[in-house]
This record gives sequence, C-alpha cells and structure tokens, in this order.
Amino acid sequence: MLAGVGATAAVGYLLALDLERAEIRLVTKALPVTAYIAVICTMTWRAAAMVGSAGLTRREQWTALAGALMFTASDGLLALKLFVRPLPGAGYAIMLLYWSAQLCIAVSARERPAPSPAPASEGALSSDERLS
Repeated sequence: MLAGVGATAAVGYLLALDLERAEIRLVTKALPVTAYIAVICTMTWRAAAMVGSAGLTRREQWTALAGALMFTASDGLLALKLFVRPLPGAGYAIMLLYWSAQLCIAVSARERPAPSPAPASEGALSSDERLS
C-alpha cells in the first residue's frame, strides 16, 4: 500500500517540477492541471488504500491498483509530451498504458454474479411434502 502512495507522490512531484519549467501557455492552465493532478493522485492513493481491505478479492484489489498506477503513468507521459518537450513515439506508450489501465479498472469494478441456489436433488422431499 505504501508503495502505491509513494509512487503517486513521486509522479505528482515530478509533474509539479515539470510544470514549473513549462512554457507560458501552461500558465493559464496551471490551476486546472494542478486540480487534475490532485484527482489522479487521490485515485491512486485510494486504490492503494483498498489493498487488503474487505469487499473485493485480493486479485481485484491489486488489479485496481495496477490500473491506477498505469493511468498515472500514462497521464505523466502525456503531460511531459504536451508541456515539457516532445517525446517521439510516446503516443504508443501513452495509449498502451491508458487502455491497459482502463481494462484493469473495469475488471476490478465488474459485478460478480450472485451464487445460484443449489438445485434440489430428485429424491429429496420439499418442506411442504415432509409436513403432509
């Protein structure tokens, strides 16, 4: 859990450093970008905090955390590409991370079907039949 929080904090810090060095065109977007970074960091923090808690299977918990970390990495690369310097070929990595993250988050959030009741065996009597 602490690894996810630490990774999120590190990505947020690096993005903040890169925001300081960005061009003038980013100055007008500083508040929305900062708010977006806070939302992404919160998402990753909550996914990390969920690991080990009740409600989801261990696999679903780790899948959600993996999705949150990949989403954070995708957005980090996108921010570097858009606001700091061009990164040739980064579009492939960005989209691969993004779609992998979406898949992980969707798999972790899917509803499990309720267990179906066991069928009664042919030789067993129902409660109504036993009473008569």
